[in-house]
Amino acid sequence: MHISRSFPPDGTGGADGSDRWTTLVGRLRDEADTLVASFVSRVRVIPPYGRGVVPTERLETDADLTFEYLLRRLGGHPVPARLAGIGPSIGRDRARRGVPLNDLLTAVRLDFRVLWEALRERAAPTDEPMLVARVEDVWAVVEEYTAQIQVSYQAEAALLARDRQGERAMLVAVLLSTEDPDPDEVARVALALGVAVDDDLLVAAAGPPPGAR
Repeated sequence: MHISRSFPPDGTGGADGSDRWTTLVGRLRDEADTLVASFVSRVRVIPPYGRGVVPTERLETDADLTFEYLLRRLGGHPVPARLAGIGPSIGRDRARRGVPLNDLLTAVRLDFRVLWEALRERAAPTDEPMLVARVEDVWAVVEEYTAQIQVSYQAEAALLARDRQGERAMLVAVLLSTEDPDPDEVARVALALGVAVDDDLLVAAAGPPPGAR
């Protein structure tokens, strides 16, 4: 489900303690490096990220842009063009790297935990009612961002699957068109099909239906 919420430019959101909220969000924007470090350390627990599927430099860059985007949204500030496409960009990149969608969504939702813990650490005891009033806003912004990433991931994954299917069909056609295939072609087909070069394969062929001749 896609949730769209808007926040007034002045960051008040109609809730009490708006000035204090703006101050807290502003502090997080000034301390973005701390948020990035916390996120990267947590995301490494997720298997694909722990294996280095996404390089640390790319993780840090994406996390920095992500938190800037989210904090601008939470503070009611305009989102510049350079940040508007960061969510879809992450979705496409992780699909190309082969990160499973569930692991990706788990990683993105860590943004909420990192933001919320940072807000609570910097809040005074008297800020508790304000934080309770704002928790839904923080969750909604992160979920909206998560939805952007999920949609772009699924679209990119569909394109990649179509391309892979076309590549496999082309390679198999080349392999079957000669009685003495080139070893390099055999290796490419084996890689595309996910089998060993010396595996035995059964090939079934069928003619086209009458209407397609």
